[in-house]
Amino acid sequence: MNSKNFIKLFQSSQSFTTSRLDNLFNTFTSLNKYSLNISLSSWQTILLLIIILLSSLMILFKSKSQIKIFFIFFLTCFLGISIYSGPKYAHYLGFLYPFYFILIGYFLAKYPKIFFGKIVTAIFMILFIF
Repeated sequence: MNSKNFIKLFQSSQSFTTSRLDNLFNTFTSLNKYSLNISLSSWQTILLLIIILLSSLMILFKSKSQIKIFFIFFLTCFLGISIYSGPKYAHYLGFLYPFYFILIGYFLAKYPKIFFGKIVTAIFMILFIF
């Protein structure tokens, strides 16, 4: 039954009514809403997504740790769930939460040594406490 509904999702034309970029932002907003209990506006979502992507590129090119595997898995699953344009409920994103927390924890532990990392860590902690 689930397989049939999954196939219907991609065969029906109404499931792709919004653009893929909007789906990406909506998925990221939903992920933050359900995992960190943060409601982001559209410009905050774009800014946070850009910061995450830039710092993730630093990891992929500079880091020799195994965090690359977590990041690649998170990114492919995140992009995969972004294809779905319907409402994103908390249980749809449940498998991404551990990887999202691991990546956030890695950034907060690794990058406070540089000035930009201290600023991002301070902002994150203030917002998280708030």
